[in-house]
Order: sequence, then C-alpha cells, then structure tokens
Amino acid sequence: MKGPVPLVALLVLGAGLSAEAQTWPRLVLDRAVSGISQPIGLANAGDSSGRMFVLQQTGQVRIVRNGALVSTPFLDIAAKVSCCSERGLLGIAFPPGFAASRRFYVNYTDRNGNTVVARYRVPQATPDVADATSEQILLSVTQPFANHNGGHLAFGPDGYLYIGLGDGGSGGDPQNNAQNRAVLLGKMLRIDVEGSFTPYGVPSTNPFVTIPGVRPEIWAYGLRNPWRYSFDRETGDLYIADVGQSLYEEVNFQSASSRGGENYGWRITEGLHCYNAANCQMGGLVNPVVEYSHSLGCSVTGGYVYRGRSYPRLRGIYLFADYCSGRIFGIRQAGDRFEGQELLDSPYTITTFGEDESGELWLADSGGNALYRVRDDAGASATRLVPVVLDAPGRFGARFTSELVLANRGTTLANVTATYVPSTALGASGGGTVSETLPAGRQLVFTDALAWLRGKGLQIPTSGSQGGTLRLVFDGLSSADAAYAAARTTTASGAGRAGLSYEAPRVETLPTTGAVRIFGLRGTGADRSNLALVNAGTSGEITLRVVAVGPDGAEKPLPDVRLAAGQFTQLNDVLAEATLFEGSVRVSRASGTEPFLAYGVVNDNATGDGSFIAQVAEGRAAGTLLLPVLVETATFESELVLANPSTKRVTATLTYVESLARAGAPTSVTENLAPGQQLIVPSALDYLRARGAAIGTRGESYAGTLRVTLQESGGALVEGFAGARTAAVSTAGGRYGLFYPALAETETAATEAWVYGLRQDSAVRSNLAGLNTAGSTASTLRYEIFDGATGQSVATREMPSLLPAGWTQVNSVLTGTGVQNAYVKVTRVSGSQPFVVYGVVNDGATNVEGTSDGSYVGMSR
Repeated sequence: MKGPVPLVALLVLGAGLSAEAQTWPRLVLDRAVSGISQPIGLANAGDSSGRMFVLQQTGQVRIVRNGALVSTPFLDIAAKVSCCSERGLLGIAFPPGFAASRRFYVNYTDRNGNTVVARYRVPQATPDVADATSEQILLSVTQPFANHNGGHLAFGPDGYLYIGLGDGGSGGDPQNNAQNRAVLLGKMLRIDVEGSFTPYGVPSTNPFVTIPGVRPEIWAYGLRNPWRYSFDRETGDLYIADVGQSLYEEVNFQSASSRGGENYGWRITEGLHCYNAANCQMGGLVNPVVEYSHSLGCSVTGGYVYRGRSYPRLRGIYLFADYCSGRIFGIRQAGDRFEGQELLDSPYTITTFGEDESGELWLADSGGNALYRVRDDAGASATRLVPVVLDAPGRFGARFTSELVLANRGTTLANVTATYVPSTALGASGGGTVSETLPAGRQLVFTDALAWLRGKGLQIPTSGSQGGTLRLVFDGLSSADAAYAAARTTTASGAGRAGLSYEAPRVETLPTTGAVRIFGLRGTGADRSNLALVNAGTSGEITLRVVAVGPDGAEKPLPDVRLAAGQFTQLNDVLAEATLFEGSVRVSRASGTEPFLAYGVVNDNATGDGSFIAQVAEGRAAGTLLLPVLVETATFESELVLANPSTKRVTATLTYVESLARAGAPTSVTENLAPGQQLIVPSALDYLRARGAAIGTRGESYAGTLRVTLQESGGALVEGFAGARTAAVSTAGGRYGLFYPALAETETAATEAWVYGLRQDSAVRSNLAGLNTAGSTASTLRYEIFDGATGQSVATREMPSLLPAGWTQVNSVLTGTGVQNAYVKVTRVSGSQPFVVYGVVNDGATNVEGTSDGSYVGMSR
C-alpha cells in the first residue's frame, strides 16, 4: 500500500492527552445564527461581501450577513428537490471570479432521486437574490438507491470544479460502483465549468482521459460517501472525509502535487481494514491518514484546515466531526506524519463546516437548526496596522501629532503588543515594541501616541520629524472583531486644531495582489494632495508601482517606490509630478510578497486641514453605492466626487432624498461618464439642481442621502466610486472639512454596528449620524453609549425615526452622560433593511469654539 503511515492517535482518543497534546487548542462553539431549517451546507462567495451562504436541505439557500439571517432566500428550488434523509440540496460552490461572472453551482437530488449539478446566475440588480429560472443543468447521474449521494462541490486551486459522488447507496456497494471506473458513482470528479465548453469540459490533465472505457471526468475513486471535502487555502492540499459502512470512519489526504488517480479503497477496504474479504487485494490502494471506530461515532463530517488569523493555536489544524456523536477532532501535519486529538465533545448534530472569507470556521447543527462559530477558548487574536503616527513639522509652520484610540468591546481582558517602526523617509528613529493591557469593554485614548510610546520606554527623539507605522497585536480577545484601533492626526490651526482620523485596518484584509485606487485627489491653489504608502509586512521588502490617472482616464506612471518591512513613506503633491491638477492614483505591487496599504490626503493650503481618502480595491463588485449625506447650509457645503474606473462609457444615476429641510421624495438625475473619467463637483446640491433635481432653492439648510449607480448602455451595472468632502469656510481663508466614501450595499450593517473614538471634553465634541438604506420602509435606530474608561453602559437612546432613504444626526451625542471618552453600539429596532451609521469628532467643546473641523469615523460591524 502507498501513502503516509496512518494516524494511530485517533484510535486511542479516549485514553487521555499526551504531553505533546497539551498544546492543542480548546474549542468553544458560539451560537451565531438561529432559525435555519435543516442546515446542511455552508460556503462563502469569495467576493469580499462578507456573506455566508447556508444550504437548507429542503431546497433553499439563505444568506447570513453581519451575523444576521437575511429574510429572503438567495435561491429557492424546493420544487425541483427531493428531500430528505440523505437527499436534498446538498452542495454549493462559487467559482473564482464570481463577483464578475455572477455564476454559481449547486448539487441536488431531483424529484426522481437522481443527482443534478446545475449552474445559476445572480442578476446585477439583485445581488442577494439569484435568478431561479436561470438553471443550466451540467451533469445528471442516475442514483440506484436513495442513500450515498455525496453532493459536495468545491473549486480547487486549479479553477476546476470537484464533485464528490457516493457509491449509489444500499449497503456494502452491491453494484461495486466505487471500483468500477466506467461509472461516476463512488468517485471524485474534476471538470471545467468556467470555460467555453458545453455543458462542461474535461481537463486534459485528468488521470484517465486517454484510457478507453474509463470515464474521463474521474479524478480519484474508491469512495463510499464523501461527506464534505476541502482544499487547504494555503497549501492546496485536499482533505476528503469518507463515511464508513459498519465499523470505521476515515479521512483521506491528497497532496497539492498529486496528479490524481488515487484509489481510496472502498469497497475492498473500510478505513484501514479489509471489508470485502473475498477480494481484499490492497496493493495500490491509498490509506486514509486517520480513521476512528464507531465507538466514537458513526458518520464523519469533513471540515477545513484553519487558516484564519484570529486563533493562532488553531492554524494548520484540519477540523472534522462526527454527525452522530457531535465529537470534533483535529489533525495536523508533523513532519512526514500526522498527529491528532479530540478537541470537543459537543451536543450537536454537525452536518457541515464552513469557512468564511477571512478563514474563520463555522459549523451547522441540524438538530438545533443553528449555526455556530468555532473558536479557541484561549482567546482570539487580531493584528491591526496604524499606517502612521506622527510628531512632525509640516508646511506653513504646522506641527502634526497623532492621537491613538484602542478599544476592546469584548468580554475578556486583552493584551496589546505595539511595534513601532520609525520611517526612514522622515529620518525618524527610536523603534521598538511595548505592551498595554486592555480590559473588557474599555477604550483607551492617548492624545499623543508618540508620547505614550516614549513613556513606555522607547527612545523616540522629541525633535525633528518623528513618525512611523504602529503594528498592534491584540491577544486574548473574546472575538477577533472585538478589537479596534484608530489614529487622529491634527495640527494647530486658527482658533483650535485641524486634521483627520483613520481606522487601523486588520492586516489580513490588506491586499497582496491586484491594484488599489485612491480617488478625489487634486493639486490646485486651494488644495494639495499627498499619497502615503506602507509596507504592511514584517519581513520582506516590496516595490510598489504608482500610476497617476488624469480626470480623463489618461495614465502617467510615476517612479516605483521600494519599502522595507513596516516602512511608511509619503509622496507630497503627488499630482504635481504628473502635471495634473485633478485625478486619482493606482497602486500595485511590482515585487515582493508582503501586504501593502495606500491612502490619500487632500490638504487645504490655507488651514492645513487634511481629509483622509482610503484605498479602494480595483475590480470590486459592481452595485449601488450609498453616500451617507450631502449637505448645504449657511456653514457647511459638500463637494461630490464621481469616478468611472472602467473601460466602458457609463451613465451614472444619482438619486437624492432630502431629510433636513423636509421629508423629501427621491429625485434623480443622470450624468454620462467616459471610460476612466473622474468628476469633482464643488457644490453638489447646486449641481443636482442644475440637472433638474427637485431639492429647493438655495438659502435653506439641506442634508440628505445620495444613491449612485453606474450602468453601461445595455443596463449592466459597472463598478464605480463616489465620495464627498463636506467643509466649512474659515474666516481667515481656506476650509475645514472631512471626506467620506460611498458604501457598497455589502458594506452596510444588517442589525448592529459600532462607532468608536467618540469624545466630549474641553477640546472636542462628537456627533452620531445614521441613514436608512431602504427605499420604501421606515426604520428606527437605537444607540447604547459605553463609557470607555469603565466599559459600562451609561445611556440608551433612539435616533429620530428614519424615513425611507432618510438621514439623521445627533449633535454632541455624549451630552448629559458625563462621559468624555465613549463608543456606541447601534441596533435597528424597527424596519427590515440594512443601515449605515458613522461618527464625527469635531474640534471645539461647542460649535462656537475651536475650528469645528470634523474627523470622519466610520462604523465597524
């Protein structure tokens, strides 16, 4: 027999832990979603939407977004499906590039009990509802019996669709299908469904393509009922859980280097043991890497190798479970062998595991009709990167310093390890690592980040240009999303201070491939624009390619930028080198493997005020964009940025809904944008009026939401960008303001959201704003204020009711609480559609003090 030596450890799980096994994680399952009917499959779409797709065995696919179950099914084909027992809607898979192709695949048993693999499409106009009439049947396989249908689907790293089929049922494979290579039953198939073939193609590298009498679709064989298999997203290795017959359950392993053709033994063997004694010829069979007897369960459920970032002790462990006993096991590679351990004896009927886009693991309990998140009870970890903290001079006598906010909304004490890497471009020095404890529910605000680091012992000079990146590792969290960090960089200006804020992104969300864009840049007598670039890694050097793009889409390459690990640099007046007065920038990685971060800052030349503009991934899914608010009052006015980064001419439809002057009906105008065109409109509401929008005459106070869609001539949606800069004129000249982007519908909050870093003291005050994304129903948002100094809830209030597409703002939201440092939790208490909330930290304790310059604080979900 060939293959690795089988794992013995799982055969003696009940004997206790070895010394080595003490290092294994201790699993905890957190109930995440209820109300699922017969959950049997979980998948993500890989489209950056954050959605989880749940198969209901009866024939529906449901969406979970931001931890909440979406009421309308994504797909309902119950009329086509035979259910239940081992039949039903059994598999779903989203191909690479789903965001663009909008095609996905399902596996179900039809009304005759036969297997069907079919393709469906998702209309661009309804990203959460697939077209149930778009079915294209690719493969049908007759099932001789009602059980052992397999049913799982998965795309491999090679881009091909892998289909797992059981042996056809009954008991003991009476038709010997698993060993018969002339039939598809009892096999792992590999086919090409994304090419130009009809109904599918067979890859020329499949192992049996040239052998007469053998089905060319076969990739591997000798399987009884493969119930969930998965590819390690880091190595490409394939793990196949195969349900046993009478005595043993098994997991098979196929290296990413395999060329296919493995025979996993059924019905000759069950696990490591002879099953068909009359024909127990084991030569050429591939052993499972682990088996367990029916003293521990009766039906294996395959899972995934954990590659998330939240739980370091789980990394590299393949998790699987037993459907009957609820036991969860783990195996991991240790040199040239595997080792294993029982990790949890749960009370659940585990039908499937699922991996979300970030690599975190979920599972489904069909007995309780619920989904659970999997975690290590030692606590989660999260790594966030503050792109820069400063104590440095700027133009016109400015001196910029950075405030740092650290928050832990979770239920456990966390430790924060902060590594400061001084920027060589600034000539800074004094790097090192410090730590800070962050109790549950607490938010710490350090008004001078570098002074905090100096107080921790770092030898950072107090003169010259000092600044660099700050890498924050949170350990011991109750969940990875409980951690938050942000900076606010300001300078003295006018009667107070001016500046901008920026959230520290999670490092694993930063790009390692592809390009990002920064829109809305300009270089005029009033404003200048800087481009900041960061190597977000810890070891290797990277080279970033920078291309300036004019408002007409014309590209002007700039010199490449090389950055060592953790380094920050800034290209001042970035458009000047390209002789542009307005435009955007594209940044991509030319060499190296580390993640990177880019952002823009538009600076007012008179006040020194900056507006932060975050990077946007190029090629993100097309869809409607929601701009939180456009404003026109005696003090504030919004400019509008629209961009068409595509190569197609598009029509932008702009739908405005007034909320401040009156409850307005939607009013729409259109604007044509050439390929690559960017448009900056100084007075947004005047621009809409000039095109016929029913807003009202200038002179009143207006504020309302803007919905933006970009469509090509055939009606298909095109990716785009929209943003706004809302500012007030300074009496001494120049402006104070802030920039904020439009959000995609997938970036909205389903039921709850958090806003951190709110302040109310002698220097600043904070507002809280919200908007209803629904175009036809009203909603109510409730916000709970937490004292950052104690973690205690101090007040719960409701925002004014939000009409359809309505916006509202609570000024000085912390007034009356006695709290100076706070964060808020916002929940929707009426209505059914997603919402958006955000904060604004304003300079000055009141609206007649300081500069009233605002810093935009986006929501966390």
